[in-house]
This record gives sequence, C-alpha cells and structure tokens, in this order.
Amino acid sequence: MKIKYLLVLFFISLFSSCITLSEDNFFFPEDKGDIPIKEKNLIQKLKIKTDDGYILDGILIKNNSKNYLIYFYGNGQSIYESFERLLFLSKEFNLNVICFDYRGYGKSTGKPSFDNLLSDAILIHDYVKNTFKPDKLFIFSQSIGTVPCVVIGSVKKVDGIIMEAPFNNAKEAVPRMTEGLPPPFCWIIKLDVEKRLKEKKPQPDEMIKSFTAPLLIIHGKNDDCFPIDIGEKMYIAAGSEKKKFVILPDTKHDNVDIMKGKAYEEIKMFFKNVYK
Repeated sequence: MKIKYLLVLFFISLFSSCITLSEDNFFFPEDKGDIPIKEKNLIQKLKIKTDDGYILDGILIKNNSKNYLIYFYGNGQSIYESFERLLFLSKEFNLNVICFDYRGYGKSTGKPSFDNLLSDAILIHDYVKNTFKPDKLFIFSQSIGTVPCVVIGSVKKVDGIIMEAPFNNAKEAVPRMTEGLPPPFCWIIKLDVEKRLKEKKPQPDEMIKSFTAPLLIIHGKNDDCFPIDIGEKMYIAAGSEKKKFVILPDTKHDNVDIMKGKAYEEIKMFFKNVYK
C-alpha cells in the first residue's frame, strides 16, 4: 500500500470509524513503459485490441522452447518493474514468458476495473493459444493478478498455475488489509468495500474450485496485505488434485524473492513435477 494512499486513509479515518472503498481505490496504475533491455533480440513486443477498442501492450521474452507462461503482476507495478522477474522465469525454467500491462498501466490504454481484468484475461489467454500454439501453458499470478488468474484457471485448460499472495474474496480480504499496518494505522484505519464489489459473483475463492491444473500457492508468513490464512483458504478451496501451499518465513507481501531461497526451490520443484 502506497504511503500517500495510507496517509489519505489515515486522515479520512479521523472523521469516520470505517472507510468504504470503491473500485477506483484498488488500482495504482504505473505508467512506466520502456524496458531496460540489454538483450533486445529476446524481446518481441505484443499488442491486443480489446472488443471495446482499447489496446493492451505486452511483451514476449523468447526462449528456445515450445512452452509458455503468462505472468499477471501485482498492483502498482508494470512490465517495466516486473521485467527482471520475467527474464529470470524465462531463462531459469526454459519458458517463453508473456506479460501484458493492465488497462491504464504501462502503455496499455483504458481504465482498470475488475470486470476488465476478467475479460482481458480471457482475451490474453486465447491470443497466446491461437498465436503461439504452446505445447504447455502456465499461469503465474501475483497479488491482484489473482483476478485474471482465477478466471483463466476456472474456464480454460492450462498445464500449471503458480499463485503468489492471492486473496480469497472482497468481503473478507479487504477489511483485513490493515492488519499488517504499523501502529497507529492498524488500530485506527478500518476498511470495508462497496456493496457491489462485495456481492459480485463469482469471487476468487469460488472460481478456484473449478481449477484442474496443478497448483502451487506461495505466501509470505508475515504478509502485511493479505494475512497468511487468506492464502490457506484459497489452497483449501482449490479444486486441483495436485496442489501445494508453501509458507515463506520472514516474508511480507511485497518482498517475495522467487530467484533464491524457498520460493525458488518450490517453483523449481513445481516445474520438475509438471514435466514428469
């Protein structure tokens, strides 16, 4: 959660016992679009036009592989800020990695919304399947990337899904987003979510019931946005026969390191098992 946003919530809370968040409060678009490319030959720029006329801007990091991974990053990020991770996943696990900026993020046009995340996720999935015809297709989601991930996993056939710090539903997850804030914010700021979002169907913990692909969920033990039991509830709800929940010690929401340590080892094992 950004400091500026935290301060706004704090001052609002001085005059209200509880803050009700509207949909616009959940998105922090980053407009960085230029990637620090050293290996330009590995990068292919992608664009998709949505049904309502907006442009989703993306990249493909090419590898000598017939297997692909679609990456949905966390809030307040962009392709630019995710690039190091994307490149690592491609090189380390021999994957072609695709990432699109959400509407209003990076160079993508339009305005972000949860409905757009859902519809654009299907558009991205179908584009990848039809354009590149992958032998195997994987999904990696981070935080708010839970939304596009669960809709793909629930209605499309994929070969494996990795979720980092997912949330289960608006009604439970939003009020608990302040539990990890430092005092006095955690005592003063109380959150709720507008009724429309709270009652929106289906929620992520409902969609994940339809998962059939192998699933790995990794969640920081000290997650200060979505507490650890939120991730556990997603794991329990998941319909995947092959699934694993991994707790990362001494890890919060925004400092998960997939390039070394426990997270890396678990991701490495996940791909090893999928390819058996």
